[in-house]
Amino acid sequence: MKQAKTLSNEELKRLLKIVKFTRYQDRNRLMVLLGFLAGLRACEISMLCIKDVVSSVGEIKDTIYMKSWQTKGKSDQQVIVSEKLRKEIGQYLNKHRYLLDNRDGKL
Repeated sequence: MKQAKTLSNEELKRLLKIVKFTRYQDRNRLMVLLGFLAGLRACEISMLCIKDVVSSVGEIKDTIYMKSWQTKGKSDQQVIVSEKLRKEIGQYLNKHRYLLDNRDGKL
């Protein structure tokens, strides 16, 4: 099986600059970083809910637990959330507080 291609740090920086010019720049930045820093696929990112990344007390989780229906495979998956990614998620949710009103809603 072939290894998936990954972005270099330079390519990531360039992509994040391009994202600044999109309509939903905050959301798009977070989606790119979820893929790059957490290694999530696009289909997995699209299945994430607020409750998957935010605890019941409002803190960003250290680990995202994904059910098999949220992943490409047939088994559950754990994703470790780096400190940098936790900071990015926190900044996004602070800017878009209304998302926390519906914990079952999409990220």
